[in-house]
Amino acid sequence: MHQARHKMKQRQKLLDLESSIQRLSEELQELRLQREVLSVGVMFNTTIWNVAAEYFRMFRYGVKVPETSATTVLRPPMETQRHFLLSTMTSSVVSESGYGADALMDNWSFVSRYHPDIDIQLTCLETTADGFMVGRTLGRLTITGNTLRNAFPHLVDAEGQEQARLAGKMLGQQIAMRGAIEFEWDDSTRRIVRVQHKADLLTPLLELLGSLEEVSRVFDNARVTPESTVAIS
Repeated sequence: MHQARHKMKQRQKLLDLESSIQRLSEELQELRLQREVLSVGVMFNTTIWNVAAEYFRMFRYGVKVPETSATTVLRPPMETQRHFLLSTMTSSVVSESGYGADALMDNWSFVSRYHPDIDIQLTCLETTADGFMVGRTLGRLTITGNTLRNAFPHLVDAEGQEQARLAGKMLGQQIAMRGAIEFEWDDSTRRIVRVQHKADLLTPLLELLGSLEEVSRVFDNARVTPESTVAIS
């Protein structure tokens, strides 16, 4: 009996320690994000170069989506990221998800919800001939059950064996996606007026599934496009 109680206490101590480590990790992430926003706030010579670089640092791991259904209350890291967007972009900034900072945050929330372990690394930052800034990226992620439920629900909800087989081939697989984020800068306001995200989800899925026919079935009725943007129904 004494040994059992001792083991239970040790187990509880271990659980408490893991919880404390997780909490400290989240607080550290929040402080890092706050530091990034403060650094942007004190820049007297804000340029598209440093704003774009900050954007990639700020959203490298997406956003931490709240576990509750209350979307009106943002967790501190998300609020910090939103403040960064408000500080560096116009109120009507255009993106593939709509207009304004909230539309951008909604898009990142969606991406992070179906790719919770996403890691988007900036590989190159360059200007184009027409004056836009483009950041080339390499994104890595794991296809989880959460990914399938949110991005490819037709593979999970359907009763057909073919859909279940495709879901089984994808589940647990790690993939890498090449992509780009394009920024348009307004010299008069010294802010970003347009952000366009694209990532090649088709190629890694083709390598994983082995045929265009199967890839086509995966994207049929999916909530995400082959360019990794939210599908508009």
